[in-house]
This record gives sequence, structure tokens and C-alpha cells, in this order.
Amino acid sequence: MTKKALAIAITLAVSTLSVSGFSAGDAFAAGKQNSKKVSMLNDAPATENKDSKDSKEMIDGKAFIQDMLEASDRYNDYSFNYTMKVYKKSKPIVEEGVFTYKKPGLIRLEETGQYKKGAVAVLGPDGKVRAHLGGMFKSFVAELPADSGMLRSANGHPMVQSDFKSLAKALKEFSKDGVTTKVSKAPTSLEGKSESVYVLELYKDKLWKKVHVNAKTKLPAEWWDYSDSGKLWSYATWNSVKANQGIADNFFNVKGVKTDISKLSAKDQAKLD
Repeated sequence: MTKKALAIAITLAVSTLSVSGFSAGDAFAAGKQNSKKVSMLNDAPATENKDSKDSKEMIDGKAFIQDMLEASDRYNDYSFNYTMKVYKKSKPIVEEGVFTYKKPGLIRLEETGQYKKGAVAVLGPDGKVRAHLGGMFKSFVAELPADSGMLRSANGHPMVQSDFKSLAKALKEFSKDGVTTKVSKAPTSLEGKSESVYVLELYKDKLWKKVHVNAKTKLPAEWWDYSDSGKLWSYATWNSVKANQGIADNFFNVKGVKTDISKLSAKDQAKLD
């Protein structure tokens, strides 16, 4: 395989390594759980959901975010199906996949939707991510540092910070940086949803992030991101959440012919960004 062909293969592989990690499903229990899947292809909400009147009574959200952080650390492992819709300028991008996590920080992501179908990325115990593209490129594995800019979802969030605890930590850091946080004083039931949720909102002048948090588990259920101008940027949800399954360490392996991107020319490496 020529350098040019190899660069294209790696580009396709690493550009698919994305994870929503921005929302959670219904009640999080230690066994199988089924929840209604939200179709994101055509009917994802382009604006805020219409919350009930109860959710309008808001209080400071800092203590609530701390509760979310503590709740996120109660599980040894978990997996979920995710769907994210990102409102790009050209046309919306829809991502679907399976995300798996195991303490102390192992992650496996597999793209299952039409977008980048078959791509797999694994964060191993050595802190490196190994990944490959499905189909004809599945035999090639690229090894990347966990903080690589190539390991970001379509909305720009890092794959390695998409587990429950990392998301809660991010919310906490936002509040420290002067972002206003508000949460509904009591949980509320939403139309078409089986589980009641708290409504968490973050403001930078305008609404910047909105999260529906499962009232039982204190874990995210849906997540909206907005630009500084108030325009919706992305919307995500999680489904079929399963916890404490006793997932084996060897599940966080990916096999294939190792490709060293550092040996590519500067021109070819630039294609990977």
C-alpha cells in the first residue's frame, strides 16, 4: 500500500472515532434494561422540548451537579446505545453507536449507524487509543494518544471524556468558570417519556446547554448543546443502558495490522487532522 493510500485509509479510520456521550437512557439498573429508542434521523427536536410547568421553578444547580458526579461513580462498568444529531452548516450529521466503559477508564466505541458504520476505537489500560475502520480497512489499526484531536465526535467532544463521570466533571468545571447553572426544583414528567427527569440548564447570557437528568439515577437522559448565539448545535440521547455486567478486560482490545502515522510525511499527516 502506498503512503498516499495508507494516509487515506487512516484518515477514514480516525475521522470516524466519535462518541456522543452527551445523554443517558432510562433508569440505570444492574441488569438488562429496555427503553424506547428516539429516532434522530428526521424528528430530533430542533429547539427545546416543551417541559412541564413544574420544571420552570429553577434553583441553583451546583449542588445538583455534585450529586450527578457522585452518582456517575457508582458503577464498575456499563454500556449503552447512543444517537447524536449535529447541525452542521451543510446538512445534519447523525451518529449511532455502542459505547462501553469499565473502571478505571477503559472505553470501547463502535459505530453502528450508516455514518462511518463499522469503525471501532478502544481506549486501553496504557492510555492509548487503537482504532480501525470497518469494511475493507478493518485490518489496519491506528494507534493514537488519548488526547488526539482526531478522537473527537462530530460535535467536537473528546471520545475519552464521554463517560458519565467525565461529563459530570465537565458540568462542574463549567460552573466554576462562571457559567450560570439552574436545575428544576422537582422532577417532572415529559410527554412520551416513561421516566421523570430534572431539567438542568447552563447559561452564558443565553441558554448554552440543557440536560434532562433521570430522576432516579441522577444520570443524563438527553443533552442539547447551543452556540453562543443561542442556535442549536447538537442533540443526543442514550438507550438500552446496561450496568455492572462484569465486562472482561479483553473486550477492550482491537486487533489488526498496526500503522505508525508518525512515519508518514508531514503532508500526509496533515490530511489526518
